[in-house]
Amino acid sequence: MLMPNQTGKDFENSGRRLIYNFIALRADFKSVDSDTVTEESQKQFYDFISDFYLKIYDDPSIISMVIEPDETEERPHKGRVCEAWNHAHLEPRKLRRKNQKIICDLFNTLEFMGVTGVLSGSRLIVQKSALELNKAKLNKTLKTLSSLGIAYEENDTAVSLWSEKYLLMCPAWKLLAEISKENVGKDVFIRTVFNIEKDNILDVFYDLSGMKDVLKNFIDTLIKNGFTSTTTHKPFSSDGLEVKFTKEYMEERAKEPIYISFSCSYQFRYYNQICYNFLSGKNPFIFLHNHFDKLSPVSQELVYRFSGTCNSCGSCNAMNRESAMKRENPYSYISVDYKGKKANLCHVYKAIETQQGYYRKAIFDLDEKFMADILDLYDFFESFETNKGM
Repeated sequence: MLMPNQTGKDFENSGRRLIYNFIALRADFKSVDSDTVTEESQKQFYDFISDFYLKIYDDPSIISMVIEPDETEERPHKGRVCEAWNHAHLEPRKLRRKNQKIICDLFNTLEFMGVTGVLSGSRLIVQKSALELNKAKLNKTLKTLSSLGIAYEENDTAVSLWSEKYLLMCPAWKLLAEISKENVGKDVFIRTVFNIEKDNILDVFYDLSGMKDVLKNFIDTLIKNGFTSTTTHKPFSSDGLEVKFTKEYMEERAKEPIYISFSCSYQFRYYNQICYNFLSGKNPFIFLHNHFDKLSPVSQELVYRFSGTCNSCGSCNAMNRESAMKRENPYSYISVDYKGKKANLCHVYKAIETQQGYYRKAIFDLDEKFMADILDLYDFFESFETNKGM
């Protein structure tokens, strides 16, 4: 990893926080077999991008980022003034997206140069007409690249680019740009992924989790139990990466299947960037509430903790409140016996996850025991599917 793990920690300013997020999601170096580009060339370009990130982390103003005190959407800095409490996240979001666009645009320029450029020895020759930049923007771009370690010469029609430190990097620069063009939506260039087949996104989460073995064993168990995975490369102008594991269960009396999923995602907008979601959606919670008496004591405690009891807020009948209020029970809670007492469990907007929500609690004690308790809960769905209604 290029830098120590700094997820869930403070930064000197908002610029460094954002740049760290890009650094944290980089792939480890893995070369790809190529008849024309050596492994050394690939390693040199990888190292050049490493230097690139470290330079702008040290001084974000190099690329004209707007710098504010450290903040996230749920933790605006103290100097922020907003009209209403529920608008407090908007300015941090606006600033983050503005700065993300600056970084992404610069990488898009590097990628486009790689795609359109022609190799000439240790240099990349790019036609000015291909860049479609006016003189002022071209000069600004070249000045920025120069401050980041790319030397250049230009004439009336073209720009010659190279690195004095990494003399062999240009062939790999072009190779990576071409790989990225063929794999749109996978953030290949910005994460410096030469070998897509060996790019395991889970390695990123294992390294950043702080509980590598526990998380790996948990995910291995899901895969063994038939969960299938999908990876979402969210645009870097939005969030980051997400890996989700899902399995479908069908209750014999149910009209539709119940989908159980676990996801780990890296989200730029939060102070604790690593987000875990173990259970969400109305149907799984209704199912667990209906079969609450069959759950193990461990699972009962877990479900009760993250469901909560009805407080008559009315969210469950907001779409048809007039009709609901005419019923004997206008709320859609499900009554269960919990430790000898009646509890009216709510299933609206519930989730077992690490991010606090208006209608739900967050996990603050994520550890090996909690992961084991989640597997116990998942086992109930497995046993119910096997026994078809128990």
